[in-house]
Amino acid sequence: MNAFHQAVAKYRECSRHVRNAYFQPADHAPASWELTEGWGEVDRMMFNWMVLYPNGLKPVGDGLSHPQIILRIGGQWGTTAFINRDKFKNSGSWDHPTTVLRPDDCVLTFKQFFDFDELAPIDFNSVMAEISQAKDADLNGRFALLEWQHVEFERVESTPAT
Repeated sequence: MNAFHQAVAKYRECSRHVRNAYFQPADHAPASWELTEGWGEVDRMMFNWMVLYPNGLKPVGDGLSHPQIILRIGGQWGTTAFINRDKFKNSGSWDHPTTVLRPDDCVLTFKQFFDFDELAPIDFNSVMAEISQAKDADLNGRFALLEWQHVEFERVESTPAT
């Protein structure tokens, strides 16, 4: 496991703990979404200070994938992926017919850790990544959800060409 991946893993664990211990909305509380949105600001700061700055990277705008953080799929057989139906949207239905991505199928650019229910305790078991340079051109511009333990995070100077 590379040092950059270890930095992301530390951030993931710290972020999960802080969110679940101190920013978990109370059931049916009227301000649940406000607390969740406030958490987003804290989470960005933690990511910047724990992952980006120590590794010589700069933050990108809200909602953008980070072009210098890519995911490498482990193993020769690939991993299960939930790919969104609509291009250029990181929400909606995750039911694209492609359900497995292999190491050389595409470039996966890190966007964020992901949980379906933002008001429940988070697990950050999924990683959302933007697909580019795919062998199947239909996948370009879509987002994929992959289990975090099946990928390795890597810092690159720029998104690699395939």
